[in-house]
Amino acid sequence: MSIWQHQGIRHLDLSTNNIDTIPENTNLRDIASLAVSNNSISKLPSNFTEHKFLSFIVLSGNKLTTLPESFGSGALASSLQLLELGRNNLTSASFPKSFQNLRYMYLLDLRNNSLRTLPSMFDKLENLAELTVSGNPLCDGNVASCDPPCSSRLQKLLDMNEFGCKKQCSDFCLNSDLKVPGCAIECNVASCGFSNGGCSEL
Repeated sequence: MSIWQHQGIRHLDLSTNNIDTIPENTNLRDIASLAVSNNSISKLPSNFTEHKFLSFIVLSGNKLTTLPESFGSGALASSLQLLELGRNNLTSASFPKSFQNLRYMYLLDLRNNSLRTLPSMFDKLENLAELTVSGNPLCDGNVASCDPPCSSRLQKLLDMNEFGCKKQCSDFCLNSDLKVPGCAIECNVASCGFSNGGCSEL
């Protein structure tokens, strides 16, 4: 049986596995967190929206240029809380209109993409509290500048001291990860204080 058909899996980490596609017929009924970072995925399946428990998705370090039209619809609109899309090739045109329905998402990582501005629909993400966009053209000069201008709410998110265009401790780690006790493997480097002391020094 394919790993994508195991209905009982709750947490699945397939990062750094030379994966270039996620099949359309996935049947991860109980999946709550999915990490497929550092692969070669260029397209996401449309049935992502059917996973009603899926709250954490990590897609950093792939080859995404767009998201499915249905990405913010269905059950995902009520379940998704954290989305990491850093180190892809996304622009403001990459996000479908349905993305604005992700009303419970509080963290969105878009570092190191090709964003010159942010879609106006982001203003409808009412619970978004952490937005990281360093390494994008809109952060040239380390100062967030949307063209066309962002709404006042989005600009406020961009100007937050810990997020926005502020460079994180590494391209693989978010500074907010350092606040969680224990060892976050992606933060186990000197620049992140070896996960703020939670990991043994390499």
